[in-house]
Amino acid sequence: MHHKGLSLSVFINVAWILDFTVCSTRYYRAHMSSSMNVKFNVTPLSTFTSTSPLACTQACIGTSACRSFNAGPGGRCELLDSHLCDGRGDLVSEVGFRYFDIDLDLGDGSLQTAYLRPACMDSHRCSPKCRTKDVLGASCTTDADCRDVTGAACRAATCHCKPHYHTRQAYDSCVEARHCTSFSANFTVTRGYALTDFNNDVYLSGYTLSTCMYACISATYLCRSFEFSPPSGACHLSSNSCSDTKNVFCGTNAQYDYYSRDCL
Repeated sequence: MHHKGLSLSVFINVAWILDFTVCSTRYYRAHMSSSMNVKFNVTPLSTFTSTSPLACTQACIGTSACRSFNAGPGGRCELLDSHLCDGRGDLVSEVGFRYFDIDLDLGDGSLQTAYLRPACMDSHRCSPKCRTKDVLGASCTTDADCRDVTGAACRAATCHCKPHYHTRQAYDSCVEARHCTSFSANFTVTRGYALTDFNNDVYLSGYTLSTCMYACISATYLCRSFEFSPPSGACHLSSNSCSDTKNVFCGTNAQYDYYSRDCL
């Protein structure tokens, strides 16, 4: 069910969701830590008795300084001006308590992706605020070094989005084309790779990488990707991308480099 307004979604072990709506145009989600009987050990902004975790979530979102909350026995709600990853405290054992982190949901899948990161599953550090460094563009030796971003892999000793994802640098994430509302003038390259067919414009020679890239950016249609052949100067522009066509029409091609347009 889709609600217009403020969606308060409580994730419990990333298994089920409750929605609640009040009048607003911003969407938030509260993620529950995956361990029972723990709380975040900082001094609360305020403490009161609530009817449910959703009511506590609503109270936190309605309090400008609130960043997270502890929910305890008997409806106890502790609003907090800190969160697990800001270094001011940690989770401690407390019978009957659970810790919730509050995040703005951009509606683009990036928040759900963050909740599936290993750091979330292993240590409850689920919020995008918990990133200690950008993953994309970081040095790596294996794909495992890039695992905190879904859809990323280690290529040429650097973490990049796989060809079937677009890079969204602003959120350090890899997303499918359907989650991109607009595109930047930047591109992510995959060497020795190409999108077969689905070309809007094909230039067989005479292009440099710069002129091919400019042709894509300045196209009268939304150009999402291009292939460029350094040996021949061939330039193929497409309103599609490997994110749209998946594995059927994308694959290795020694003559080309595939350029996927980054999301904003």
